[in-house]
Amino acid sequence: MEQRRLSKMKKFSNNWNKQRIKVAKIHERITNQRRDYLHQISTKLIRENQIICLEDLKVSNMIKNHKLAGAI
Repeated sequence: MEQRRLSKMKKFSNNWNKQRIKVAKIHERITNQRRDYLHQISTKLIRENQIICLEDLKVSNMIKNHKLAGAI
């Protein structure tokens, strides 16, 4: 909603600057919410599990293997 208002304003006017700051605050809030959620989830996973393993798969190489290609 705020972004739409901003797009209809004349660029570099005083009201445009005020609206631009409003939009920036909203975007910052969304970013902080996402970062906080990811932090909570990662902390929860670490507390609940003793070992966490990561695997880096080369999908392009797996496709070359005809036995694995069907599963992918």
